[in-house]
Amino acid sequence: MADRMAQSGIAALAHLPNDGCVWLRQCCSAGRTSIPLFAILAFSVVRILPLIGFCLISAACVSQPDIYAPPAQRKPLDQDVLIRSKLVVDMAEPLVDRAIVSDIRGAEKNVPWRWTGQRPTVSIKLKSASYLKYFIDFSLVDATFKETGPVSITYYVNDQVLDKVTYDSPGRKTFEKLIPAGMLKPMSQNILAAEIDKTKLTEDGTKLGFILVQIGLQP
Repeated sequence: MADRMAQSGIAALAHLPNDGCVWLRQCCSAGRTSIPLFAILAFSVVRILPLIGFCLISAACVSQPDIYAPPAQRKPLDQDVLIRSKLVVDMAEPLVDRAIVSDIRGAEKNVPWRWTGQRPTVSIKLKSASYLKYFIDFSLVDATFKETGPVSITYYVNDQVLDKVTYDSPGRKTFEKLIPAGMLKPMSQNILAAEIDKTKLTEDGTKLGFILVQIGLQP
C-alpha cells in the first residue's frame, strides 16, 4: 500500500516544474513513503501564485464608477435671520423690532403701521451696496398736519443727507431715490433715517411725527 502511494506521488510530481520538485523526487526515490504535508502545501501555493497575481492585476485594471459625496445639508433660516436679511423693514413683520434703532413706537393692535417720533431710524445689513435706492412708505395724518402745517423730511443714509423734501398736504406718501456710491457700506450694518422738522406734541409730552409703513432699500 505504501509503495503504491509513493509511486503515485512520483507520477504526480512528474508534472511539476523540475526546479520546484527536485527535493520531493529525491525523497520518493530514496524510498521515503511519506512526504511532509507542509512541502505539498508550499509547492501547491507556488503553482497557483501566478494565477492569483493575474486576477489581482485584472481587477485593478477594471474602471471603478465615480463616487460623489452627498451635497451639504443647509440649515433652514429662522425668522430672526430672515427679518435681518431683508432690505425693506416692514412694520407689519412680527420681528421688526430687531431692525429698529430708535424713534419708532410699539405696534398698535391689528394694524400694519407704527407711529414715529421725530427721527425714525432702522438698521439694515447689506452684502452688496451697489445700485440701491432709499425707499419709504408713510402717511402724514390729518390731525397732526392741522397743527404743523407743511412739513419737511430729511432722508439720511449712515448719517449723511440724501435728500430733503417738503410736503404741503396730508395723506399717503412714498419717497425713493438712488443712493450715490460710497454712502452705503457693503458687508456691514447700514443706518437709514427720516427726520421730520415739525411734530405734534401729545398731552404726555410724546412727539408724533408720521405713520410709518415701510422703510428700507430697493434694487
